[in-house]
Amino acid sequence: MTDIAVWSETDASNNAAAPAGFPEGMLPSGVNDGARALMGATKRFWDRVNGTLLAGGVANAYTLTYGVNDASLYQGAVYTFRAPAANTGASTLNVNDGTGAHPIVRNGSTATEALSAFDIVVGGYYSVAWDSVSTQFVLLGGMPAGQGGFVAALHSVSACLTSEIASLSVATAAALRSTSVVIKADLASVSAAIKADIASVSAAITTAFVAADRSTSVVIKADIASVSAAITTAFVAADRSTSVVIKADIASVSAAITTAFAAADRSTSVVIKADLASVSGVIAAQIASLSACIGSAWTTFTPSVTAQPGVITSVSLGTNTYKKLGSTVVVNYNVEVTDNGTGGSIAGDTYVAFRLPIDAAVLARNGHGSGREEAITGSMLQFLLHNADVSLVKVRTYNNAYPVQTGSRIVGNFIYEVVA
Repeated sequence: MTDIAVWSETDASNNAAAPAGFPEGMLPSGVNDGARALMGATKRFWDRVNGTLLAGGVANAYTLTYGVNDASLYQGAVYTFRAPAANTGASTLNVNDGTGAHPIVRNGSTATEALSAFDIVVGGYYSVAWDSVSTQFVLLGGMPAGQGGFVAALHSVSACLTSEIASLSVATAAALRSTSVVIKADLASVSAAIKADIASVSAAITTAFVAADRSTSVVIKADIASVSAAITTAFVAADRSTSVVIKADIASVSAAITTAFAAADRSTSVVIKADLASVSGVIAAQIASLSACIGSAWTTFTPSVTAQPGVITSVSLGTNTYKKLGSTVVVNYNVEVTDNGTGGSIAGDTYVAFRLPIDAAVLARNGHGSGREEAITGSMLQFLLHNADVSLVKVRTYNNAYPVQTGSRIVGNFIYEVVA
């Protein structure tokens, strides 16, 4: 078998015996073999540089198997393939030439470097060139250095946002339910107070009316008796002016009663209106306060990170935020352990402790949360209030194991109660 990689750029030097070349004065029977070898080599070159194959293997360990595999790898040889899966970190390629798998690297700012997550994505076409000096495949083109990490970060941010929205939805629903109960209780209390006021005013008016009726009846009776006597005397004396006096007295009494009733009605109406206005103001203030709290911005903070037992050497903090809703605090953590040091190195009660933005109201009560280790294990995590320190939250795996190692990234949220 002959291939382009071993041909000479000098025409006259391609004179090996057929089918590897075309020697001077070759026999006619060798021409067809040479021509077929030339066609086969051209087709193999086409297949390798034009991405005709879907790579085999799995993420981070890709393979290429051709109908006729290369006998060996040649400096600068280019292989193009379609990726069957996205990579999650450093990756290798095996072209089945007998030398096994070799690293795939990319061009960095000063030297080649290992691939990062998502430098290769599922369904993408990628070309690599063989470097016989470093015995590795160099990715041609592709994403700039660090771009795959940016894609991974976008995945992490998307998961974090989804978690935050779900957490905020739960907290908001709980706050609205609590507010609804308070408003209902306030309305019931106000309704009872108004009913009591109306009943009291009604009783007062009734009492006043009854008393006024009795008093007026006595006065009228006395006046009528007096007037009757006066009329009798006047008639006897033929003094018609008495009739005018009687009419004036009756009109005066009627006006006094009407004025008293109107004043009592106006006073009662003013009291009821004032009570309703006061209650309306209280309800409006409570609703405005709740709306302002829910609509407020998230606050960033810098949590401390410690291990039990041992010491974590270094961490890298992402964006850590919290929001306070009345006596409830919602916290979002994003922490990478760049060097775990001696953290969790001794058996026993092991965990990682994060500092809370605001101290909890009660030890080991009224707090819950969850998260995920996103860089290495993908383990689900549990967040619990520290049973001896109101300023800390403990983080363990779902089965109560130490949650991190060097390179781990923890993303999660925690909801707990503080002093309002």
